[in-house]
Amino acid sequence: MNMSKPWQWWDEFWFSSRSLLNLAIFRIILMAAMGCLYFGRLFDVAKYYTEAGLLPKALALQMFPEFYRPLFLVASWPDSWVFPLHLFLVVGSFALAAGIGGRVLNTVLWILHIGFLQRNYSLAFGGDLIGGIFMMCMMGTQSCARLSVLNLFKKSTVTVKSDLLTNLFYRLIQVQLCVIYAWTGFEKLKGASWWDGTALWTVFANPQMVIFDMTWMRHVPLLVVGLSIFTVLFEIYFPLMVTNQRLRKFTLMMGVGLHMGIGFLVAIWGFSFVMMAPYILFMSEEWTNKHLLKFKLA
Repeated sequence: MNMSKPWQWWDEFWFSSRSLLNLAIFRIILMAAMGCLYFGRLFDVAKYYTEAGLLPKALALQMFPEFYRPLFLVASWPDSWVFPLHLFLVVGSFALAAGIGGRVLNTVLWILHIGFLQRNYSLAFGGDLIGGIFMMCMMGTQSCARLSVLNLFKKSTVTVKSDLLTNLFYRLIQVQLCVIYAWTGFEKLKGASWWDGTALWTVFANPQMVIFDMTWMRHVPLLVVGLSIFTVLFEIYFPLMVTNQRLRKFTLMMGVGLHMGIGFLVAIWGFSFVMMAPYILFMSEEWTNKHLLKFKLA
């Protein structure tokens, strides 16, 4: 048996050169979504994150399930720092989306993200948790090498190739997305409503969750069942379908449809765009150049 081929495959899988253009688009979508998410809480930070608010600091870690409870609270800053730090989180997120700050700013923002997440975990939803994972992985990449506003001030364009860490963490983001989908799909199988196809009806029929009147769907129960089954199958089989070159574009289009639908119905756009952001990492740079505008920032 020739052992060089498995090793060659392993080396190419993790460390072959990656598209910095696609990585930059991922950065823009992710950090713009995170910036909007943080901005939505900016003017309520006293209520959410201070001693005079909903949750005293001494009880912050008790909000976590015991198995996942962190050893210490990152948010050790005084209450007087809460608004300035959260404002920095908002401004810094949009700055990073614009290509300013690179790995250093990315790291600072991720630490602040973890701090606020720990300070009041009851506010967290999918956008916070998954966005934090992708921000952590993005710290290892040259995410600001392309599509940066700073490139406007450069006299000449220098072609930059991805370094070793970028190649590794680029792939880790892809793997992480596959794990998230597969895990959530298998977790859904624990619920009886996903087996009988009625799970989504509990969302459609709840006016506190949806922003449109979806009760008309009671007249087409097969549609509800079909959407429920489709959701589970899509999540479970996403890793297999997205790694197949013939099915990849079709799979990503289905994912865009799924998350845009979630955004329109439940108005959790932050989660939707955080989940769709890594999709561009599965496409080739040639495809990106062909179908997207050629920015002068590139």
